[in-house]
Amino acid sequence: MRLGSLMGYAEMLRTGTTACVDMYLFESAVFEAAETAGLRCLGGEAVFAFPSAAFPGPEAALDATRALAEKYRGHDRLRVAVNPHSVYTTTPEILTACRDLAQELALPLHIHLAETPSETQICLSAQGKRPVEYCRSLGLLDVPCTLAHVVDVTSAELDLLAQRQAIVAHNPSSNMKLASGAAPVTAMLSRGMRVGLGTDGAASNNRLNMFSEMGRAALLHKLTGLDPTLLPAGQVLDMATIGGAAAMHDDCLGSLAPGKAADCVALDLSEPNLQPMYNEVSHLVYAATGMENRMTMVGGEVLYQDGRFTRFDYAALCEEMRGVRRFVLEASGA
Repeated sequence: MRLGSLMGYAEMLRTGTTACVDMYLFESAVFEAAETAGLRCLGGEAVFAFPSAAFPGPEAALDATRALAEKYRGHDRLRVAVNPHSVYTTTPEILTACRDLAQELALPLHIHLAETPSETQICLSAQGKRPVEYCRSLGLLDVPCTLAHVVDVTSAELDLLAQRQAIVAHNPSSNMKLASGAAPVTAMLSRGMRVGLGTDGAASNNRLNMFSEMGRAALLHKLTGLDPTLLPAGQVLDMATIGGAAAMHDDCLGSLAPGKAADCVALDLSEPNLQPMYNEVSHLVYAATGMENRMTMVGGEVLYQDGRFTRFDYAALCEEMRGVRRFVLEASGA
């Protein structure tokens, strides 16, 4: 997990990502990798109603979350969130315990919510409520929360989420790859909701590249809305920056301004896909790939520049990952 996370962080730094929200397993190893790489991470152990590869049950996962919060309290780049996986992999008791821990430790809460129509049907059958209303009834929307996906929602549910100031993490590539549907992002933005962009991770995307997400978000919603004026480039760039800061619940991120963190990237604008340069914002969203990035800085510290990662040996990491590949192939009998 540490090696895979560090390689993921290498991809992020190389393509201009300075911060991420993470929900997975063995989060202590994920945080170790983030500390090595130097970027910002808001993460925590995924909580399920059943045993995971990391823990025998939800109580142990919540204990691990508490331990992480204590260990990294006051850290300048690493912060902890309470991460119930979803409404269909937990119970009312588990979600209530997650809410209580978030309130006790003043942590944000992160959950996959309303990702597909099938999730809605499962929730209706098991709880008699749709996912958003179910979470509202348990008080999950009463704490600062980041909701991943939010695809299968009604207008009334969007009104409720806007009222509760919930933050949505929109994952266009994942939603397309898994055929989950298209989140009603334009309706969210019209209500003043804060929406960030996410990848949902390599398993359901194959990339950890925010430039890819910007381009796909801009095109997806023009297609689904049958309107080429929907989600213009400036709005998409705001989702990737200011919206990302909102999803991380950190007002010091998302823009370059006095009093904010010195987190920035520098692109080579002489690349052929960016020529001729008429509109920088449009080019960033529709033409850039992320590989034009030449420098990634977090907190005033350069973490990547011109092919070199400053905090770890990338060639050695690649060699270790080749060993992981051999292990996986041998274990699978391939």
